[in-house]
Amino acid sequence: MGKSVVKILTELLTNSDDSYRRLGKEDSERVPLLVLFDRAKRKFSVIDLGEGMTDKDMEERFVTYGKESLDRPHGHRTRSLFGKGLRDVLFTHKNGQVKSIKDGHFYNCRFKWKDDRKPVIDIKAPSRVTSELRKALRIPENGTLVEFVLAEGVPNPLVDRLISILSNFYMLRMINSTFGLVDVCRATHARSG
Repeated sequence: MGKSVVKILTELLTNSDDSYRRLGKEDSERVPLLVLFDRAKRKFSVIDLGEGMTDKDMEERFVTYGKESLDRPHGHRTRSLFGKGLRDVLFTHKNGQVKSIKDGHFYNCRFKWKDDRKPVIDIKAPSRVTSELRKALRIPENGTLVEFVLAEGVPNPLVDRLISILSNFYMLRMINSTFGLVDVCRATHARSG
């Protein structure tokens, strides 16, 4: 993915779309994916209202690198090969976190480097969800928020240009056709803070 913000966001957006697929939701039942971008802070957040993840789900998906995705044995078709693209994104940028709500509990996972040499995945113990937390995360039921700050050396994109590229990016054509270009553009143009 390198320094391409479009490819980075594509990885996160397709993961979110896979969550909707695992739930068995038809295209008409899916809600738009939300991308928040605070350009001044270089911070991105991608939010879906899919299945959410528990601490055990996070451990299974993020801790053991190179392990085959759990989706294939269950017959779910996803785009990922090993399901580790999100991990790669969050370790190559700063302040990477996955915040998720599932069945009334909040789960949080931080991606960081220990002594700048060893990757560490810190999964917090679950806590009860409050209405304030749901509002802050923009997740009314189950869902997941992935956030990170662009690493140094990665160009800070202009919002209008980013919207245009994401709206026409070939790897997002299925998501764009499901949600419609207008929804994707609105979601991408939303800003945090």
